[in-house]
Amino acid sequence: MKNTKWLIILTLLVSCTHNEVQVEPTLPIEKPTIIIEETPLYKLRHSSDLTINELLVYKQPFYAPDLEEYKNHLNTYQDYQFIVDNISIDSDEQHNDFLTFEQALQDIDQIVTILKHAFGGLLDSAPIETLNYNHNLMKGLVPPFGLTTNELRDILIIGTSFIRDKHYWLDDTIPIYEAYSIATSPKYKGFLNPDEYKVRLPIYAKNLKLIKDSHNDYIDSSNNKKVVSNHDMIQPLIDNDGSFYYTIIDPNPYYPYTEPELIYYEDNSTKELIYESIQLHLPPSETSEHSTLHDDVLYIDLTKDAFQLENLEDIETVLERAQKSSKIIIDLRNNVGGQTTTGLKILSQILNSPLNNWNAFYRSYDKVYITNPLEIEISNEEHEQLFKNHLIVSYPQQELPLVEDKFILVLSNLNTASAGEYFLGDIKRLDNVINIGTNTAGAATSSVGQPYVLDHSKITLRVPDHFSAYHKETYSVKTGYLPDIWLNNVSLEQIIELMKGLK
Repeated sequence: MKNTKWLIILTLLVSCTHNEVQVEPTLPIEKPTIIIEETPLYKLRHSSDLTINELLVYKQPFYAPDLEEYKNHLNTYQDYQFIVDNISIDSDEQHNDFLTFEQALQDIDQIVTILKHAFGGLLDSAPIETLNYNHNLMKGLVPPFGLTTNELRDILIIGTSFIRDKHYWLDDTIPIYEAYSIATSPKYKGFLNPDEYKVRLPIYAKNLKLIKDSHNDYIDSSNNKKVVSNHDMIQPLIDNDGSFYYTIIDPNPYYPYTEPELIYYEDNSTKELIYESIQLHLPPSETSEHSTLHDDVLYIDLTKDAFQLENLEDIETVLERAQKSSKIIIDLRNNVGGQTTTGLKILSQILNSPLNNWNAFYRSYDKVYITNPLEIEISNEEHEQLFKNHLIVSYPQQELPLVEDKFILVLSNLNTASAGEYFLGDIKRLDNVINIGTNTAGAATSSVGQPYVLDHSKITLRVPDHFSAYHKETYSVKTGYLPDIWLNNVSLEQIIELMKGLK
């Protein structure tokens, strides 16, 4: 009887507990339905949704170079007096048709010596270790019975093609562009790996579209997973359909590939990446004038040889329109260079600001060893007078003045070089400027320089006579200037429409 009583009590307790769990609250709390694709943090954006201020968020900082690092390199390797004493004025001597084994080796030794002194191991322009390796490579390609001058020229192109500075020429040829065709010839099959000499377009992961959340984490829009690898290669891009997202980009146009095969997520899962070359839209082939108005947007065409002309024919019209316009597109695509002063004059008048705002610190040296380099502040009108000696040129660390009544979008591509890149470097430092397109050529490191003639072959090479110092996060010979935002197969018409819609 006693056991039966306790059994009844236990049954009632279980029943009450069960009934309590089943009771619905009088004011039910409705759990919201979250659709990830519709929340602002995870929704892929369209370029037409962006504002000027939002675009400027993607602007990359412009860092000052470490001049002490450059000075140490120059003191270790470069010999200014050697360069001055060995300049060859007569660069029109005829090539010898055939060279003995000894003559070919002597010319190879000569070109390596000149490059060691001229570049001075200047950071990534021409590393001494790489030059030494290629020195032995070139000597190993010379047959014991001798060779023709053209055959030696091919070997010299192969052996110096690692010099990315495009102001270095060999018989009016830029070695990095011709080396691949030589490396693929049957003659060098088994001796050279052609992939080491190939130049390619930048590539991007076309199946990876990332957005950045409020915690600055990258989220894969296809699966809403957080990416935890390769953040240093992730950059913003506008695609040809107008979509705006982040993805992995490899800007280095030289083989071998360096991009990752997989991306890793926070949950330890992975995605295999598929890469494709970034497609370039070229600037207009023919333009009747250097500026055109599109509603409230002024388009300024500084493409191709704009800086090779002493005076742009319609420059006054360009400048008059620029000073009145609040939205400006400056097109530097395929601007292969020319007179740096031409670009600076255009820039100063577009912004209605005097030239001396673009002063740089020039550190020149005229001795074998640099102890107290001359540091002077000059305007760009005077800088040409200084380029008669080897120079280290650095930009001041401070930003240029902000022109508050204008927003400027600058277009660049792989063919933006030399004076075109110097112009880009000047204008990129302005707070109200965004650079979109692709990376540039990597030819803002030096000037064309002086000719040298090899003793036996009479082959001419041209070596830079001054160098510009940059911070490695701002500019590299291998990649040039990186854009703030990349463009993939986006036309000029699309860019103009983007500018029209910016608020």
